[in-house]
Amino acid sequence: MTKFDNIYNELRERFSNARGDKLPSRTELAKEFNAAPATVSNVLRKLKDEGYIHTVPGKGSFAVGARFGNNLQLGLVGSYLQSTDSYGLKQETVNHVVGGMIQGIKKASDGQCAISILDYQEGRCDLETMRALKLDGLIIAGGISGDEQQRILRSGFPAVLANYPAVMAPVLPFVDFDNTNAIRRAVKMLCESGRRRITFIPIGCFSVSGYERWIWEKYVVALAEYGVPYSENSYMDVADRALIPLLVDKLFSREELPPDGFVCWDQKVASEVVRCAKERGLSIPDDVSVVCTCDTSDDNSCSTFFQSSDELGAALFNALRERINDPYADVSTFIELPYRDHGTI
Repeated sequence: MTKFDNIYNELRERFSNARGDKLPSRTELAKEFNAAPATVSNVLRKLKDEGYIHTVPGKGSFAVGARFGNNLQLGLVGSYLQSTDSYGLKQETVNHVVGGMIQGIKKASDGQCAISILDYQEGRCDLETMRALKLDGLIIAGGISGDEQQRILRSGFPAVLANYPAVMAPVLPFVDFDNTNAIRRAVKMLCESGRRRITFIPIGCFSVSGYERWIWEKYVVALAEYGVPYSENSYMDVADRALIPLLVDKLFSREELPPDGFVCWDQKVASEVVRCAKERGLSIPDDVSVVCTCDTSDDNSCSTFFQSSDELGAALFNALRERINDPYADVSTFIELPYRDHGTI
């Protein structure tokens, strides 16, 4: 057996059981095996091509290790997290959306995945703590800067963003709901039901800089696609949810024809529109149709496109598991929202 084969077999076995460990330098390996540095370089190149190691610019090379299934140790971090008691997380738990994500992760992993809730101080992830905990990967739920994403990417630590808008140009892989397609489908359904005077109320998507503009552009494109003219009533720019009843009532009070269809970003706004319409003696859906495009609740007062946090969790687990096994895998994906008909279209 050649020197190359001996080194290759030894390092392949070593790296298969050392996931995440930093490799010795080429000079150190050459000294260990009493081999020429060029021979070691050729071995490392072959191991990299076969997926046993990966290189992080400026940091060095790391062992990818054997492929792993569902038995993973994952960290969950981000601004969505809140302090409560549930899911057996020892006084560390989360709001209902992240709680649903945890359920989805547990289900997708057949209960084999362990989850650690981590501190998220000043928008930074403590990578040293994550490595000390021997975590396999990280799910980031909530706001994170591009610089922090770059830092995590350079570290080589596998990470996936949860529910991160593509308009924010994420650096790390992401899993998000396909909200813009839900808007398009909502406009299509309203048009198919004969509605031509459609108003969109986007309140609820203002928290992310640039997101509202992006949503507005997708909505205008959808109107044009289905031949609906854009007017001053087509888009209600409201920053304060408390103003919704007043502004909706003003729309219904206009002397010209009022809206006959509403696309609402969240369920609370949609329910308010339904209530205002009924108070004016309008029939739902005979006179006015209403649909919500971003529902996370179990409220059945309005037809909705539903965001299942359980499904998000399952998709996050599958994406992160693939990323752990293949550091170069493009795992970003959108989840199509299922439609729930509650008789308001």
